[in-house]
Order: sequence, then C-alpha cells, then structure tokens
Amino acid sequence: MKFLFYIISIITLFSCKKLITYDSFSLEKTEYKGSSLRIDGYYYQKETNNEYCRLECYYSDGVLLHMGGQFTTFEEMDNYVNSVFIQKKVQTNDKESWGLFIIENNVIKTERYYPTDQFRKPLYIREGHVLNDSTFHISVSYRSNGTEWGTNDETYHFRKYSPKPDSTQTFL
Repeated sequence: MKFLFYIISIITLFSCKKLITYDSFSLEKTEYKGSSLRIDGYYYQKETNNEYCRLECYYSDGVLLHMGGQFTTFEEMDNYVNSVFIQKKVQTNDKESWGLFIIENNVIKTERYYPTDQFRKPLYIREGHVLNDSTFHISVSYRSNGTEWGTNDETYHFRKYSPKPDSTQTFL
C-alpha cells in the first residue's frame, strides 16, 4: 500500500510540473558589447535604512542573475554572492533567478520571471536609465501582459567582484 502511495505521489508531482506555464520573453538574448555599464561584478540597491538588497549580476551575453537578499555589510553581500554563484553553477535551470537585459541609448530594460502562484510564471519587466558606468536607476516596472506593476525608484550601485561564474543557460 505504501508503495502504491509513493508511485501515485511521484506521478502527481511530475504531472503538476507540466502544468506550470512560463510567459515568453519579449527581449531577445543580445550580446552586450557596450561600455555604458560595468559588468565585472554585481549590482546592489541600498535601502534608506542602510541595508543592501536586490543583488543582480549582468553578463556580456545579455543574461542577468537576480540573487535577492538583505544585508547590512559589504562582507555579508560578498559572502552571499559567492554562495549563490556556487549554487547557481549547479542549478542553472532555476528559471526564476535568471533573465535577460538590454541597454540602448542609456536605457536599461530587464526581463525575468516573477512567481505569482505555483502554476503561472509571468515575466516582470523593469526599465530605467544608466546614470554612469556603475549606477543605474529603475523607474518603471510592468508585467509581460502590459499590466503596470508600479512606479519604481530603485538605484543600483556597482560592486566589483571576481570571479563570476558562467551564465550559460539551457532556457535563455
């Protein structure tokens, strides 16, 4: 009886996985050859309470890695980034952490999956301006269906970090 329960559980798990839908990217994976934004490290947002969050890493192949997080020191951030990079090297199919970006005429646009429920994974699109080679500001975000997510006021700052892992993905 236990064996039958395990078999049914496994079948249910695999059939639910097939029910998850992911929106299609509107951005095409485009190599970033520009110099308007440094990509030899990662970016962080500094909150008003002197905490750091929303770590992101940008790659020359047009891919971004969103790492999230909440930190009070740069040392905590670096340690977290190192542990995420090690984990992401193994788990490169975690679609919700990876996305695409483009920069044209100092306008940055990013696109990645944002979980809303367990079966639908819509894209979350963010746009803003590159202020200099180590800072950009996100001012607008919206869903892939055009629904406005909100007006943002997020400034990201660069932190040099090496070595960065490979950003090769099977789904991007």
